[in-house]
Amino acid sequence: NGADIRGHVSPPFADCYDMAESLTALGCHWVLRHVYREYNTVADKLAGDCIQNPATAGFSPLWSLQ
Repeated sequence: NGADIRGHVSPPFADCYDMAESLTALGCHWVLRHVYREYNTVADKLAGDCIQNPATAGFSPLWSLQ
């Protein structure tokens, strides 16, 4: 479980691991894969916006499993 890895990885990675475990426990199928920036212009724009205006960066309530 996520508690087993917390001493070995960064907190954001551990949080992602916990969320993945929660999705699996809910019966959701999910896949993690790398997408190069040139093929993911939406994420690239969001990242650029956050770099230009750090106040826009942060957690979104839409990301919650609850």
